[in-house]
Amino acid sequence: MAEEILEGRDLNECENVAGVLVDERFLTPIHPYDNDYFIAGQGSVGLELLEEYAGLDILIVPIGGGS
Repeated sequence: MAEEILEGRDLNECENVAGVLVDERFLTPIHPYDNDYFIAGQGSVGLELLEEYAGLDILIVPIGGGS
């Protein structure tokens, strides 16, 4: 089972905690919105939804600082 870590009051604090874990555990960080593959994947979601649900009239998508 994966370990759950909930720490930090805002994005900056959370990123700092993640940075410490990366250093301590020799992890590979994957940035949620500064990665060409993630950006391309997020961009293709709309196309995939249109293919899957051809009669889709409205799609409401929340936006923010993460994927």
